[in-house]
Amino acid sequence: MEKPLAEVGGNSSRRIAITLLSPHNHAQEVQVTNNLLLAFLEEEYTVDSCDKYFDRLSDKFAPADISFAWEGTDSRYTLLLAENNTFSHAKQYTVTTNMLFLNGLKGNTTYYWKVWGNGTTSDVYTFTTAATPRTVSIEGVTNSRDMGGWKTADGGWIKQGVLFRTALLDGITPRGIAYCLKELQIKTELDLRRPDEGSAGTCFLGKTVQYINISSPHYGVNDGNIFLKSNHAPLREILHIFAEEANYPILFHCAGGRDRTGTIAFLLQALCGMREEDICREYDLSFFSANGETTPSEMHNRFFLSLITGMKAYSTGTWQQNVVQYCLDIGITESELKAIRKNLIEFC
Repeated sequence: MEKPLAEVGGNSSRRIAITLLSPHNHAQEVQVTNNLLLAFLEEEYTVDSCDKYFDRLSDKFAPADISFAWEGTDSRYTLLLAENNTFSHAKQYTVTTNMLFLNGLKGNTTYYWKVWGNGTTSDVYTFTTAATPRTVSIEGVTNSRDMGGWKTADGGWIKQGVLFRTALLDGITPRGIAYCLKELQIKTELDLRRPDEGSAGTCFLGKTVQYINISSPHYGVNDGNIFLKSNHAPLREILHIFAEEANYPILFHCAGGRDRTGTIAFLLQALCGMREEDICREYDLSFFSANGETTPSEMHNRFFLSLITGMKAYSTGTWQQNVVQYCLDIGITESELKAIRKNLIEFC
């Protein structure tokens, strides 16, 4: 990383002439999630909780902006933001004003930041974000979010920054592609659409990203029923991908990012031990994007709950234990299940 001239030769040459203003030093609960999603997440949950937020036409999932502000007299500034006080792997943002708005930061994470000017620098400030879900804005893509940040039954958390779910990427812009590659650092795109559906078979993220297209079954009803033996093979292929650490970060999607994507998300979340209510809430976050004609409660009652009720009836354990048994029965090995959990769960 190139250093400004003021830092060449050691700390003795540094002139601290930039005063950081916000986020305040040691600020807690800095919000990354917008107020509408927060209202939904904080209220008592029922299968129709999300209906009042759903209008079919508009995206409402955009992350909250965090305002970075400072005082100084330089004509150009570089803000460095990192998850450690050594600023290794820091992200840099260059501006010509004394303010910068950033969004898409991780939840429940401590950040460190400082600002360089034309030969001057600031002190280092730190702040911690609130433990709420992380949505991300990918230009040209709807229904996009990080699947991390949710608690697991064994006291862990789903890792952030490793698993992203979205709708199709067919309309992604160059800026959206750059965000996926530079900010999210996507290594694998898993497209769950049929090979003859839309632009399936095309990797819009470029040659540096591994592109995999596997037509996925979905829910527990109709021809797409994941409990039908004829649908086990593609699910086995799909779950193999999540067992390979080298594939991460993974972005996976179908067309709308709700049904087939939601089914794969459900299996991964259940394997990680997320609570039933949290899995349902996470599914409902898809309805904060422009998403078809059917209300969330209708989708629950007709389709999504078939996954949970189907797993509850599948074997003699808890429904989450039955998910494990289901995966074993379709050909996933114990070592692969262990690898999936290792890749997706962290302990603070």
